[in-house]
Order: sequence, then C-alpha cells, then structure tokens
Amino acid sequence: MRLMNKNANRRDLNPPEMLHHAARRGTELIVLDARFPRASCWEQCGECDTEFVMAAYHPEACPHCGMAVLPCNMCDPDTGDCRDCPYEAMSGRRIGPDHRSKDELEGDWNRKTFGRRR
Repeated sequence: MRLMNKNANRRDLNPPEMLHHAARRGTELIVLDARFPRASCWEQCGECDTEFVMAAYHPEACPHCGMAVLPCNMCDPDTGDCRDCPYEAMSGRRIGPDHRSKDELEGDWNRKTFGRRR
C-alpha cells in the first residue's frame, strides 16, 4: 500500500473500548463511517507491527512508519464469526501483522539493495 500522511489521522475518536457495528458487506463501510465518524478500533501495522487506535471504517496511516493500515471490522464481537473481507479486491492490501517466512524477508531485503520496491 502507498505511504500516507502520518498527520492525517483523526484524533477526535471515541475510545476503542466502545462497541461499534460490524459491517456485513463492504458497501456498509461507507454508510457506517458516515453514521459513526468517531468510531475507533485497535489495529496493528503490517509493516512495523506498531499497534495504535484508528478510525473503525476507513484506512489510516501508521503513526510510526506512515504505511496505510486497513481496519478489520468484519468480525461480529458477539459470536466471534469472521465474514468475508471488504478489502479483498484491493491490490497490495495488508491487514494485521506481517507473518511472512524468513526466506521471504531475506528475499525482500536482497531486492531492496537493487532498488526494487516491495
């Protein structure tokens, strides 16, 4: 995902402990963001593993590295049932921590020295 402006994060959010609606479909994200603009959640950056509070229904920049982080609000807190991800069609998406193997990380590091982007 592209780098985002780290200063663009909204800080007038409700505490993440407050319950908010889980989206059933990707189209509900826009409606829920308009109805509950201050809803927040804890998310972890897939690039640097920093955990931070962010808006619950749209991507924000990681305050540490600036990478775009997508919120995961498809899980129903009452049943623990995860639904299909609305961001599935986005290219380069990253949700949650990065769980790549050591070989993949070494390959990325070697590519970086030759100027290729990950």
